[in-house]
Amino acid sequence: MLIISVPLYIHFIGIEGYGLVGFYTTLASTFAILDMGLSPTIGREIARLSGCKNSSEEMKETLSTLELLCYVIMLAIVIFFVLFSHWISVNWFTSDRLDNEILEKSVLLMGLVISFQFPMNIYSGVLNGLQLQTLFNVVFIIFSTLKGVGIVLVLWLLDSSIVTFFLSQLIISIIHVITLAFLAKKSLPYQGATKFSKKVLFRVWKFSSGMTLIAVLSVVLSQIDKIFLSKLLSLEEFGYYSIASVIAINLLRLVYPINSAVYPRFTQLISNSKIKLLKTLYHQSCQLLSAIILPVSAVLFFFSRDILFMWTKDVDISQNSYLTLSILVLGTCISCL
Repeated sequence: MLIISVPLYIHFIGIEGYGLVGFYTTLASTFAILDMGLSPTIGREIARLSGCKNSSEEMKETLSTLELLCYVIMLAIVIFFVLFSHWISVNWFTSDRLDNEILEKSVLLMGLVISFQFPMNIYSGVLNGLQLQTLFNVVFIIFSTLKGVGIVLVLWLLDSSIVTFFLSQLIISIIHVITLAFLAKKSLPYQGATKFSKKVLFRVWKFSSGMTLIAVLSVVLSQIDKIFLSKLLSLEEFGYYSIASVIAINLLRLVYPINSAVYPRFTQLISNSKIKLLKTLYHQSCQLLSAIILPVSAVLFFFSRDILFMWTKDVDISQNSYLTLSILVLGTCISCL
């Protein structure tokens, strides 16, 4: 979907508009820290409990507790963007073509879209913890297609503005959350009502804290450049950087399916003290990952200019982005491994 949609996004909303898309991606990754490790925590807990007998009610109780925390975080993010979208639009961007009103509306819509990522991640964690990757992937494919082809069609047929882009993202995100919530709750073996439980919080806080620390370090490593550059560069220059970044960072998409599949299995094997099987699965997974990541990274690193031109059919983009792409691909490859 990215291969198809990004050049078309640039065609409709322009390079400055795509600079805003790059800023949105950076904000989404930065605000992910506020998740406080809830998404990986619920995946781990559901996977662990699914290997235990008579734990179905506890699984539902875990979801109810972490779900409530998630919606509190979501509300806080919405309030933040309602209060500060004007300040961000006036003080953060340098733009020749987009006025402050468009920038303010775009920032506010970005915040709303970002807020819906939190419940989306919680319900995705439940499906992955239950090892229902096929069901999760079907839903993911459907909504990725809507966000790719669907938004391109909206920009083409209705209105090719950056505000329309983010409004379409918001509508699709709302429907995505409702779908995941329904599937996650229906997939749990216990369908009765449960309440918020302090016991669940005491059980998971250490793991959740560790995952929060990992998330903070991840943001520092992968987003600090974009946070500074979105302020220092014009939106046009940041647009060129964002194009290189979106290609490089999506190497990680080759990692996610493997990680999603093996992580719940790792948890079950540890819970059952099957360390020998765990070691075997770990090494096989690393070998598979290396065989996929290294060849793709090598091609992107050595042929960055050609690949950018083949993809965008734009000489300016390939000339302004190819060196950045090579450097970012190298770093992302190491991060993947």
